[in-house]
Amino acid sequence: LKRALYLDPFEWIISYNLGLVHLNTGQFASAFHFFSASINLKPDFPSSYMYLAITLSRLDDFSNACSAYEKAIEMDSDHMFHLNFAITLFNHGELAEAKRQFVLFNDLFQQLDEEQRNSDPEVNEQRQLLQRALKVASMVKRALCIGCNYPSKAFGLAGAVNDAFLIAETLQVHMGFCHENVCVLHDVYPGQKKSLKVEPAKCPTRVNILQQLQQMVRQTRPGDVLFFSFSGYGLQVDDMDGYQDEGYEEAILPTDFVDGRDGDYSVICTNDLHDVLLGVPHNVVVTAVMDCDHATTLIDIGGTLDGSLVSGLKYSSFCGFQAHSTKMILANHERDVWQEEKARSVHARPRFQPVMEIDNPRKGRLPTRPAMSRSSSIAFCYSAAGHGQTAMEMKMTLPGVDGQEPTVKQHGVLSWCFARALEELNFSGTYFDLQEEIQQQMQTIKSTALPRMDQDRPTRHEGKRLGGSVEIGNGTI
Repeated sequence: LKRALYLDPFEWIISYNLGLVHLNTGQFASAFHFFSASINLKPDFPSSYMYLAITLSRLDDFSNACSAYEKAIEMDSDHMFHLNFAITLFNHGELAEAKRQFVLFNDLFQQLDEEQRNSDPEVNEQRQLLQRALKVASMVKRALCIGCNYPSKAFGLAGAVNDAFLIAETLQVHMGFCHENVCVLHDVYPGQKKSLKVEPAKCPTRVNILQQLQQMVRQTRPGDVLFFSFSGYGLQVDDMDGYQDEGYEEAILPTDFVDGRDGDYSVICTNDLHDVLLGVPHNVVVTAVMDCDHATTLIDIGGTLDGSLVSGLKYSSFCGFQAHSTKMILANHERDVWQEEKARSVHARPRFQPVMEIDNPRKGRLPTRPAMSRSSSIAFCYSAAGHGQTAMEMKMTLPGVDGQEPTVKQHGVLSWCFARALEELNFSGTYFDLQEEIQQQMQTIKSTALPRMDQDRPTRHEGKRLGGSVEIGNGTI
């Protein structure tokens, strides 16, 4: 080609072909020189501007690359011009304009006949890659992580706040959650008891928990990802306004539960959380981690992933038909789980409180949206313990790095195993993989530290049946 250029220096097609050769061999400065020469000799050939734009983007001249793309499109709205422009825009973080150019490309691409659409496999490959990348890039991931140590109560916990910060850090560092989209509610600071007072807006009171959860749901758009975790006490509630022997509701305790209202303790029923989460738009993935007792009915009142019913559901009869209700049978906890000698040596504590009798436990709840949607979004929940089992927290040891001393912190078993399982899976895989790895981590704790522990299998249930695996990695948890 250079011999041809020597023989006929004013033939534009020679410079154009030399530009292509240097572009494909990564010699971008030379490619720029030859494409510029080709344009000077024949300024009405739009493909020269497109390849010049690609060359300029490789030379990190984004502004002039965009100008060259716009010139090519002005001359001829070819589908390839829009596709390459969309790729360049995406690579420079201009997602809104990249989407617009991709839509224009797609419209033109669909107008081609089947033979033309299949003539270049690389175009189809780039089209699919960019389509997936734009979908992931536009996905917003939001998380609400709650830790209640109940510092003003004599029966408080020591590891719930550590759980909330551990999970929040894992989501931000490894799972693509932005700091501004992760809210942590906590009643003490990690590693402390009562020395520093947490600002009121960050305290996990009943009102704050419900308000933050509703705000997160309201901000969600189709295709987004929501994550919700709670570490603290769970319990069963006897609704004194209900019928006798109708069963017990499941609930969690906010940090201000003793303050109460109308003389009763203040609780948040899992049914209330369930109603809020049902307000998410279609095609939103919800993941919940409930590191407490009595939270098995958060996502799906009745069903589990394998089609069986949640253990402990109360049955009711109506007109001769028997069906499960939203209420539970009273659960019994085996005290030896946390009181035997080996459990005491690792500061094991249960995460449940005795049954409370409350007049209308759902009274005073924040109003939900009118005509709240019942979307078919995908929802998974990991509950620390099944009916009659006991969710535990204990001292966990993290090996030291580079000769440093091991770090010992109090954590809930589920939260700790959840974070360790993600690490073992290299923060990728499916929800099925995650459940199996959590179970492996729990078995290790049981065999080494808590021989009487009965929460050896995380309860997982979902709001929608799936035809295949759901990825938790690559930014889709």
